[in-house]
Amino acid sequence: MCKINPRVDFAFNLKTGKDLHNQLEIHFIELEKFTRELPDLKKTLDRWIYFLKYADEFTGQNLPVPLKEIDTIEKAARILDKMSLTEEEREIYEARLKSLRDEDGALETARIKGLEEGMEKGKIELARELYEDGYPIEKLAAKFNISVEKMKELLNNRDA
Repeated sequence: MCKINPRVDFAFNLKTGKDLHNQLEIHFIELEKFTRELPDLKKTLDRWIYFLKYADEFTGQNLPVPLKEIDTIEKAARILDKMSLTEEEREIYEARLKSLRDEDGALETARIKGLEEGMEKGKIELARELYEDGYPIEKLAAKFNISVEKMKELLNNRDA
């Protein structure tokens, strides 16, 4: 939350007390008086004003190129698209997002499991190489924190 004192030339954050006068810019704009057309929009502020004036005509898919060039305007258009969904459409949209997140989670879990299995196989191969080089099985078992019987089983099982 910011507070602006109109009698003093500064603004500050109420929580931190940090002076924001170099970080805050306020514009009062009467949209009906803004008459620039799309080809004339060069400044970011002009593009934002145009977007705000005609936002009801745009979707994330039909946003004009000069407005698409500003990432935050494109993001705002997508947010407006979501806000304009009916309750049923929003439920479908949220269910699809949940499905995508679940799929991403499953892929990440599989990736981690694969890495762990790969590391485990690498450890077993290392143990085999050390054993073949004459490293005592008792010391290998101790290093890998498993029983001597389990180490023998791993060293003899070529499928592991």
